[in-house]
Amino acid sequence: MSRPTANTAEWFPHSANDPRPLRMLRNRYPYQRAYIVFYRLNEALCSSPGHSLTLLNSLAQEDFASLCGEPWETVRPLLDTLAEINYIDPALWAESSTVWAQGLVDSLRPLYAHRARNRKNAHGDPVSPDDIVPPRPLPPADRNAVSDSSSRVVDIRNRVSAERERKEDSRAIKRFAGGGNV
Repeated sequence: MSRPTANTAEWFPHSANDPRPLRMLRNRYPYQRAYIVFYRLNEALCSSPGHSLTLLNSLAQEDFASLCGEPWETVRPLLDTLAEINYIDPALWAESSTVWAQGLVDSLRPLYAHRARNRKNAHGDPVSPDDIVPPRPLPPADRNAVSDSSSRVVDIRNRVSAERERKEDSRAIKRFAGGGNV
């Protein structure tokens, strides 16, 4: 049995020339902050399974911000800018606070090509790098909708229980008062 194909990366291309998204961040934010957030984001994406990062809750946001050495309130606008310039997927970012950088994943194709070399699928055919490159993630289910629906179920159950208790109480009172069989 062969080991599963890793969907993380130990490296990513770091060019001598600043990429366009980094130049745009540097124009809007202090140089050091832009540089750190941009490269820490790439490092976090490479080390995350499937190269996506979900920053939906405050703990995940604080963890990423601490990686950058900045408070979340300082990091968030840089991620918004990266979404605005399409470095990270703007729809995923807006819908679910999930970071996905297709350009970064594309730059990792040589890594996945190397991993696919000399590999065979279940039918004995050579594996293509496209078969093992992680796909764009789907947005996670709307957690608020789940909690709202479950709270509605609990609310309905509480109402039904309360109604039963009222009926039982009124029957007991009628019996006690001599109302006979109710």
